[in-house]
Amino acid sequence: MDKVRNHQRWILFAVILALLLRAGLLAIAVAHPERNLGTDSGSYLQPAQMLLDDGYYSYPSGMRMPMYPVFIAVVQAVFGENLIWIIVWQVLLGLGTVYITYRTGILLGLTPASSALGAVILSLSLESLISPYFVLTDTFFTFLLLSATYALMRFIRSGRLVWLVTTSLLTGLVTLCRPIAMAFGLVSLVILLAFNRNAPFLKRVGHTVIYVVLLAALFLFPWTYRNAQVVGIPAITTESDLYWLWSAATVEADLQHISVDQAKVELDAVVEQTLAERGLAATEFNLYHVRGEISKEIIFANPGRFIYLTLRYDLRSFLPGMGYTVKYLGLSQGSTEGVEVLQAAGIEGIVSNYFGGQALSSLIFLPFLVLLAAAYLGAVIGAAGLLKKRDWLALAVLLLPIAYLLLITGYSANSRYRVPVMPFLALLAGAGLTALWGFLKPKLAKRRRRAK
Repeated sequence: MDKVRNHQRWILFAVILALLLRAGLLAIAVAHPERNLGTDSGSYLQPAQMLLDDGYYSYPSGMRMPMYPVFIAVVQAVFGENLIWIIVWQVLLGLGTVYITYRTGILLGLTPASSALGAVILSLSLESLISPYFVLTDTFFTFLLLSATYALMRFIRSGRLVWLVTTSLLTGLVTLCRPIAMAFGLVSLVILLAFNRNAPFLKRVGHTVIYVVLLAALFLFPWTYRNAQVVGIPAITTESDLYWLWSAATVEADLQHISVDQAKVELDAVVEQTLAERGLAATEFNLYHVRGEISKEIIFANPGRFIYLTLRYDLRSFLPGMGYTVKYLGLSQGSTEGVEVLQAAGIEGIVSNYFGGQALSSLIFLPFLVLLAAAYLGAVIGAAGLLKKRDWLALAVLLLPIAYLLLITGYSANSRYRVPVMPFLALLAGAGLTALWGFLKPKLAKRRRRAK
């Protein structure tokens, strides 16, 4: 009983500390609302406003998925159009994510101490801390993704169909927030078929059919049909053409020894020229097909180089996200692309870019950098421990989302892309650091006894 109460104190500590830190950031949001807007914020606010004005989702594009604009519209309809209400609700969702992380860890079979430590790590991680203060999908997407994971584990443990239906519905919602979540549907299928040992195989197949039918019938097919009617493209999103174009630009940049931005400009010119030669207007439909055609021609001609460059750029996701934070805090007017500054000017360039040459200001990030390093170390130890135990279910639930969310981002990868995987990474880290402490504690106690 004492151990349980101790773990509950850990959770209480994490929530209180998270509240205090977020309260300070919320004060900045009130004083400087312009800092809550990111580069892509307008592309979510516009369809949300159209939804409020027209009473239905009238945004004439398939570029953006609808769930985040719907979330914005609901908040603004109930509380008013001040951006601060979106931020407040995102802060609450972020805190909810901390708690669901703890509960998911328990369902996975991690100890209460490991799950609590994972929640603490998540609540204090820099990217998870700052993401709710931008009008971007990160916090909302992460909350939905982890909620779907929690519901899936509830079904695995209880076998109750209501949790299977909930998992399918949440998977649909998170997919309509970011299309990359379709991969979570595939992960869920693997888990339902391969790791749900509480049910015989034929029953598992039936569960999978229910999951897929609900997901497809209620979410994927209707939205694909909507895009076919509105844009003329039967796809879940039309944003993929830009992903392929940037990917092709990385290949061209590597082949020509130029910057990726320069290669992207050249490819844009090729797209415009192709449209002109074919007598086509630069509509979303035509751009989607022409960009995809040109991009895939380059990529398919250099598949090995494309894979190598994608994986190399993916490593950016693991770097600390100081750039967005210092911008939000008003400490810098420099670039948020820390990795490019680091490559060009080294550590001194980072300090100069972010902190105007004042190295002392950079020390405020030292605890977060230490925590991130500890999280990575703990995650490696935690994964090794689960592998040693042959806990394939926990490994699949925790590692597969990390892999698919971070390994396909390519050139656009940055610390923001790590926000949705931080709950999974934090749980691994909690398991690993708890195991490490369990290994070191008796040795340290033995040394103390010898010293006395």
